[in-house]
Amino acid sequence: MGRLVWLEVKGFFRRPVWVILLALSALLFHWGEVPDFNPSLTEALTGIPRGPLFSLGEWGRLVLLFAGSVVGGLFALFVSLIAAESFHQEILHREVLWSTPGASGARVAGARFLAVSILSTLLILLGSTAALFNPVNRDLLVLEGGVYVPLYFAMLWVQVSLWTALAMFISYLTRSRLTSIASVAVVAGLWFGIGFLGSGLLHRSYLSWNFIGPFAPLGLVPSALFLQTGSLIGLVILLFAGALWARRWQPEFQGIRLPSVQTMLGVGVALVVGMGGAVIGVLGSRTAPSTAEELMWEVATFDRPYVWAKNGALLIYPGEYTVIHLPQGSPPPSWVEGLARGRELHYYKDAGNWTTAREGNISSVMSQSLVLLYPPDRLYPAELERAVHQL
Repeated sequence: MGRLVWLEVKGFFRRPVWVILLALSALLFHWGEVPDFNPSLTEALTGIPRGPLFSLGEWGRLVLLFAGSVVGGLFALFVSLIAAESFHQEILHREVLWSTPGASGARVAGARFLAVSILSTLLILLGSTAALFNPVNRDLLVLEGGVYVPLYFAMLWVQVSLWTALAMFISYLTRSRLTSIASVAVVAGLWFGIGFLGSGLLHRSYLSWNFIGPFAPLGLVPSALFLQTGSLIGLVILLFAGALWARRWQPEFQGIRLPSVQTMLGVGVALVVGMGGAVIGVLGSRTAPSTAEELMWEVATFDRPYVWAKNGALLIYPGEYTVIHLPQGSPPPSWVEGLARGRELHYYKDAGNWTTAREGNISSVMSQSLVLLYPPDRLYPAELERAVHQL
């Protein structure tokens, strides 16, 4: 397998489009700011992008969140260009290649898939280092949050693998480079664009990788982040197996049996359905059965630490630094003490008004109390150290 991947790598660098992907990545990351996906459905999909960068962790999140934003559509386009060209060359010479012993199996296709996905990811990552050379970012950058960067990069590879697998599937299905490239670009664009049409919490969570940020580097619900990643891996496996299955409809592939494809299809379906369903369950268990208005006006009881209200309003920003919205004058519920776990608890009885809105239209204004939880002698994450002192 290693030798096959190496052969594909050499072919990869013969296609000049990789230079364009690298240059595009460097240009976008040099001037780019971290997309800000709002975790509340009562607000617009995105807020003001975060910039400049203030930590290594924020650099890693910039790379990952770019893949879910409009920039991800550009990356998907160039990854699909590379992938479509690679698989189109195989299709053009299929009479010879697929008659060669072992060349028609999953091993050769897998080597080509790995070469495209890994090298495309590395090109994006190499280009992303341009952000570290931007003088504005360099003045604020601290090394905190670097422990999460390998995880973010691994999840980026999952995202790039998804684009590659989709391009591979469409290529084998239609034998058309143009259709493959257009399909990936359209799907990536729609995936982001649907968010502006009023998508739900599940879609917004996938776009934002469960709302990762400096206060929640593993997302608002860490278990959901890993389940989402697992479901995307399942989709990659499903598309890869589907691509191999699609080759069976071509005359040159008749009579060739691939029992491993059925196994991969089963594994892919199990991961997508199982982990995707688990994500729905996890997010549902963190969503209150009542709206924010009902909870704030004490029509309903805030009986446990729900993250979202029924109408999608963010009730609690969970994590090491926690913010809890409560009805004005309402004392902290009993479960807040357990949530504190040795952190300092600060209660603000009159914390002003809490306005919930959707796409700029005010729906309600409520008086509130606030509870803040944070570690002793630490008001903000270490990632913000230099940024705070610059204010």
